[in-house]
Amino acid sequence: LDVETGPEEQEVVTEEAIATTSEAAESTEQTPESFGFTINPASLALPERRYLAWSELKETERQVAEISLGYSEDTWNKPGSNHKEGSRFDDLEEDEKGGAIMFGLNEEKWDCHINHYLAYWWEDMEELGFDQYLIALGWQQDNWDDEDLPPAETEDLYWEKLTPKQQAAARQLCWFEEVWDGASILDFETKP
Repeated sequence: LDVETGPEEQEVVTEEAIATTSEAAESTEQTPESFGFTINPASLALPERRYLAWSELKETERQVAEISLGYSEDTWNKPGSNHKEGSRFDDLEEDEKGGAIMFGLNEEKWDCHINHYLAYWWEDMEELGFDQYLIALGWQQDNWDDEDLPPAETEDLYWEKLTPKQQAAARQLCWFEEVWDGASILDFETKP
């Protein structure tokens, strides 16, 4: 005990210190930087039109989505279910690229927000500096590059089961909870 203060005063000081520490922890948002990650600039700008429900799209947008990108109402409303989303932007045909661009999806945004870099090799991710996110999610070069090997354990986890560090890494690959969990746009709690 501090000789200058009595036990009651020390208890107050301790409670204040705990309250201050708790408030600081709550106010300190766990940013990618707090985990030592660099920021992926593509993760900062969400392509909002892509996350509108099919029924909210203009008729011309639905036509472009269908004709140029092969979406149906079902595949549009369920991100990740259209086989085109498994391709890098560079691998799309010219008319597909044009359709993607109409939705504000240039190469940087398509590869992050639509493909989530799943069509990239580990070496490509290293060159971009994005291997740090894969490592945090439990990937290694061998199982990333070889789909015949078991995937990282995080692939089978819902968003809420990911650690804060894993969530931060996933966000840098343009995942957010509803897309990570495979939800339909119609079931999104809030629009991203």
